[in-house]
Amino acid sequence: MKNSTKVMALAAMFGGFAMSANALNIVKTIDLDCVHTLNTSYEASSFAIDVAEVANLLGCSSIDEAAVVSLDSENQALPQTGNNGYWFNAEGHVCNWGDEAAWFIEYHEDNAWALGNMPNTAPVTGECNIGFAYNENVVLYNVTVTLEALDYGEVKVVKEIGLEYSNKPLADYATAALPFNAEEVKEALGCDVLTLEMVISMDEDGEIVGQTANAGYWYGYEGQVTGWGASAAWFIEVDDPGNINGFVVGNFPDCEEAEATCNIGFLYDSKIVLFNVSVTINPDAEYGASTGIESLVNDNSELKVYNLQGVRINVKDLTSLKGIYIVNGKKMVLK
Repeated sequence: MKNSTKVMALAAMFGGFAMSANALNIVKTIDLDCVHTLNTSYEASSFAIDVAEVANLLGCSSIDEAAVVSLDSENQALPQTGNNGYWFNAEGHVCNWGDEAAWFIEYHEDNAWALGNMPNTAPVTGECNIGFAYNENVVLYNVTVTLEALDYGEVKVVKEIGLEYSNKPLADYATAALPFNAEEVKEALGCDVLTLEMVISMDEDGEIVGQTANAGYWYGYEGQVTGWGASAAWFIEVDDPGNINGFVVGNFPDCEEAEATCNIGFLYDSKIVLFNVSVTINPDAEYGASTGIESLVNDNSELKVYNLQGVRINVKDLTSLKGIYIVNGKKMVLK
């Protein structure tokens, strides 16, 4: 394992172990295979540790006296980058949380290693090391990590819908509305309600990608799914996870200009309704979000009305409005 970070003499103390520039003595190595299904919530998989054996090998009365360490190529302990553990990149090198990170392994005092993934991580297999150190001795686990995608089984896109969004860059992760006809989606899927768990996006190979935002996805400048960070241009999330009737769109703060098409949709009972969203962000753009022009709406329905700046208008009916508005997911000309 290569890592340019070196531990200087007596730089830190963890439990009963003082990190130093000396090579540590590995008293035992343990091979551990860990398979983890990718998710977006940092939810970890657990892998049991024989803590009594580890403590006995290290010569301490309890594993709580030992420190969690990962070693570089010279068997020197690296500073922790996680919560009592480490973040690793896809090549198995210790790194910090962020765009480079792929998975973390931590010890949470429950007699098990906790393995989780960075939300934007693709399926990958890699190797890393992590262990326990006490009085310059180490019990080291050589870990083979397999991050696998959730198996959705065979799915079919039953309906595709085009959406268009344009706007100036928004500050501080503000959002603007991107409505759609929720009833049309539910009818195509054969369900009564849309939920956050049903939200999906697909990669260029037609494979479903796990969510990378709080209630949806981050997208890069070419419209590909990505995670939060410098590579991200915009995000699309559902408007209300408890009562989904549309999307909202925002941009990464550094994104001043972007133009590409992405996809987002809903999966239910092996069926997908997929929205192909054309996104334009630039300082000269005017807000627009469209699925077509219509001139009539059922006044008895629950109204969700937005102006062309994406601001919701609280009205009980449409009689007081004139102009172009987005009503229940469709662009309306009100006269």
